[in-house]
Order: sequence, then structure tokens, then C-alpha cells
Amino acid sequence: MTAEDFVTAWRKGVAPTALSGYIYIYQGIKNATAIQNGKKKPETLGVKAVGKHKLVVDLEYPISTFTKKLTMTSFLPQNTKLVKKYDKKYGTSMKTFSSNGAFKLSSWKAGSNTWTLVKNPNYYAKSEVKLSKIKYQVVK
Repeated sequence: MTAEDFVTAWRKGVAPTALSGYIYIYQGIKNATAIQNGKKKPETLGVKAVGKHKLVVDLEYPISTFTKKLTMTSFLPQNTKLVKKYDKKYGTSMKTFSSNGAFKLSSWKAGSNTWTLVKNPNYYAKSEVKLSKIKYQVVK
């Protein structure tokens, strides 16, 4: 994961074409509102990668809750290489999806109401992870 992966995700997330329903969460970041209104391009969002691991965010005004907002999934990184490779198909199948957390996806089909995560052997703190598997079932 690199700082550029955050830039990629945030630019996608703030675009007026984003389907997450959370584009408003970027308001206060430089140019976010203009981008959401189609007046500027996502590339003008006030976020940039400086080197491999430093992310710089320019705010239009002070936001006391900004660091709390960063815990929302809208601000999580997206693998830049895969986003470029798969474009709109990114994240729509196991082949086009990536993660770097304590668990990795082991079974999932788009549109399915079930999926399974298994312990990620490459996670930096894998010895702290006590579960070996998580199964999700959506109940409507």
C-alpha cells in the first residue's frame, strides 16, 4: 500500500459518478465541492502523494472532525495498479479485488449474500489475530 493508493481512492470517491452515496464526506477538502458539482476534475482534489508513504491533504477550512472522518471506508486506499488495470470492473470479483488487512477474501461472488474471509498470512501483526476465518451472511 502506498500514499498513491489513497489518492486513487479519494479521487474516485469524490467524483460525481461515484455510486457510494458518500461523496459529501469529502467536503472541506480543497476542490471537493466543485468536483462533486462537475465544475472541476477529480485530479484537482486537494490530496497528493509525496513519495511512497506520505499523503498531503489540503483543506479549504479547518475541520475539527477530519481525523475521525478518515476512519470511514470511503477514505480507505484502493490498489492503484488494479484500478488502472480493471477500471470500472475493479472490485467486482475476487480477481479484480485486493486487500491488505488482517483477513483476505477467500470466497465471494458479486451479488452474493455470503462471503468468507481467512486470516492473511502476510499481515504484519498476524500473530495478534486470533480468528482463522470469518463467514458473512446477509439476512434481508
